[in-house]
Amino acid sequence: MVNTWVGRSDSPDLPRFVDRFNGAHGVLKSAFNAFQASLASTAPDLAGTDYGFTVQADGRLKVLDKAGQLSDANAQRLTDLLNRAPGLQAAAVAYRNAAIDMVDAGSPSSGSLMGLRSLTNENFASTIDLAPLLRPHAPSNLKGAQDRLFITQLAYKGERATEETERAMFERRGGEVINVTV
Repeated sequence: MVNTWVGRSDSPDLPRFVDRFNGAHGVLKSAFNAFQASLASTAPDLAGTDYGFTVQADGRLKVLDKAGQLSDANAQRLTDLLNRAPGLQAAAVAYRNAAIDMVDAGSPSSGSLMGLRSLTNENFASTIDLAPLLRPHAPSNLKGAQDRLFITQLAYKGERATEETERAMFERRGGEVINVTV
């Protein structure tokens, strides 16, 4: 006997959530660029490091040192600077929330990668590194290319959606798939 889970259909609001996600990305990119510019003058020793960052469940930003270039003290210093940067934390949280809504609106049965993953406040930090999504890069530079797109990070590092994660999503949303006003 084979038990197959089909899952829900795409929410009719998915296009609206995609637009909201894209808008949040633009705001976050602008805030990150302003942070990067100020970092060059306030902490030039950190400005040249290849760091990443993400949003934790509590909404605080956290530095990711995938390249191993930061001491613990410098990682903490950079984390503090990120969290104090004007508008950056709020923009990152808005992006995280828009990403979660967009993924929730996708369907596992539609063939969309989004519907095949479960993204929550609790697993966002282990799934999405924001810095590669925001930094400029040369198209010919293939190093780290899979981290430059949200959907590939979600596909490679995201938690697979299951009947249980779908039930949890419905509970988290009070029984409604998506009911958020833009």
